[in-house]
Amino acid sequence: YSDSIDHDMAEKRARTSVLRALELDPELPEVRASEAWYQLRFFDWDGAERIFLEALTVAPDNSSVLHWLSHTVSWQGRAEEAVMIARQAVEADPDSNIMRINLAYILIDAGEFEEGLQVAWGMRRTRPEHIIQRRNLYFHELRAGKVRDAAETFVAYVGVKGGEIDAARRIGDLFIAYAERGEVGQLTPDLIEQSRLGSEDLAQVLAFVGDADGTIRALQAAASEHSGSRSVFS
Repeated sequence: YSDSIDHDMAEKRARTSVLRALELDPELPEVRASEAWYQLRFFDWDGAERIFLEALTVAPDNSSVLHWLSHTVSWQGRAEEAVMIARQAVEADPDSNIMRINLAYILIDAGEFEEGLQVAWGMRRTRPEHIIQRRNLYFHELRAGKVRDAAETFVAYVGVKGGEIDAARRIGDLFIAYAERGEVGQLTPDLIEQSRLGSEDLAQVLAFVGDADGTIRALQAAASEHSGSRSVFS
């Protein structure tokens, strides 16, 4: 999920680790889940889903398997099924922040904005320092039409990442200008660098300032490097 490491290097290390784990214990659900997740890096939806389902026959309440399976199903447009699986993951591990973060994302993907935001806002209260939660939240708010809230959350997120607050505020203003007045914004290279927007965020930010051509280019770049962002996949 990191923007700061070399994706090719990470890909090779991931492959080596998955193969070694399969040698050690090919039936362990966490190993099968990692194998399936690696398949998703190459958009093998059917293969990944098959492996996840096989893992669940061994451990039907494994939250990691349920978590990643909900992504796989959601990316294929099966929204109701994805929500059901994400809820199962929370039930299996109710104390897990990651499972609640995932449920919020799956709900938003399904268009269940009110409940998705309630789950995400609850995470903000209980784990305000969680950087993934902050990143997801500004996307949720943008998709739900809570643009001014999203602009504020984006500034907080960039601050946690160590980016420049002024740059984040300027981008937040671009969100509002496009949403409320239809004014298409332009992200300069300086703004992108100062706010530390990597491939995990860039395409979506460009979409929400109205830069359609830039969004397509950023998505193509993210897909070519197998970026870890679940939203790039979808």
